[in-house]
Amino acid sequence: MSKRAVEQVLMRLLGDSDFRAQLRTDPQQALAAFDLTDAEREAILQADTSALLDFGIDKRLVQMLPPGLYRV
Repeated sequence: MSKRAVEQVLMRLLGDSDFRAQLRTDPQQALAAFDLTDAEREAILQADTSALLDFGIDKRLVQMLPPGLYRV
């Protein structure tokens, strides 16, 4: 598990609309460059705030992610 990698994904989600679009259309490819576990990948794709917090992600960062930020 890499807290840093999860944080990098979340920060990129917030600031990069092209990345959000890629997550919608090809999540496997969008996340390929990040060293994530299956559980981390799933938590990101499902916007599972509880799991993200359990991974140690700062609550402020998780709260910045509005529902449906990168979902279709």
